[in-house]
Amino acid sequence: MLLEVCCENLESVSIASRCGADRIELCSSLETGGLTPTHDLVKLAIEQSACPLMILIRPRAGNFLYTSLEKLQILHEIETYLKLNIEGVVIGALTERNQLDLDFIKEINSMCADVSVTFHRAFDFVEDPYQALNELISLNINRVLTSGQCRSAVDGKQLIRNLIEEAAGQISIMPGAGINSRNISELIDYVRPREIHLSAKKRIINTMDSDPFNTDYYTTDDQELGRIIKLINN
Repeated sequence: MLLEVCCENLESVSIASRCGADRIELCSSLETGGLTPTHDLVKLAIEQSACPLMILIRPRAGNFLYTSLEKLQILHEIETYLKLNIEGVVIGALTERNQLDLDFIKEINSMCADVSVTFHRAFDFVEDPYQALNELISLNINRVLTSGQCRSAVDGKQLIRNLIEEAAGQISIMPGAGINSRNISELIDYVRPREIHLSAKKRIINTMDSDPFNTDYYTTDDQELGRIIKLINN
């Protein structure tokens, strides 16, 4: 089973690579669900890690209904990162009726013929997950990242299992959200995924009294990731 680790900074990329991640999803702003990382971070991550990199393309926090200008930004960011040595991109877009924005997804996919494409957790907000799944299959999207339309993948494990059965190997269903060393065995035993997504993150508490923003941040926890990889290998 392939392990994808979500990272938002270079330190996390280094830790995930060193601990044995199979693939990294690179983003920024994990506290908002992840946004597009900077160009320099992507370049440095490629230089510092041998892990294949999936780049999250999400221009802002909030919903997945994008304006024409936001779509222009998304396409430009994809074009920029495709010039680098990346494994692929992570994308998602919906309509006002909580259906896939098929025309825009087709436009994205036409740019990405030579790389892997993941449809991210925008999937967890679609009205009909089975219809959306089959639409993504018809577009030859490589995988769907989903929590089973629940707060965590463990809570949504029944739908995830059903989606895997529905997909019948035509697309990978990758569980993600709230997965840790305490619940990953339960999820794997029930769902039997081909790949799994998690961050294994820990909060770094800001101890600078003079910081007016009083901002904490996250990094990959090498001990937690080590526990997870041991459980997967067992």
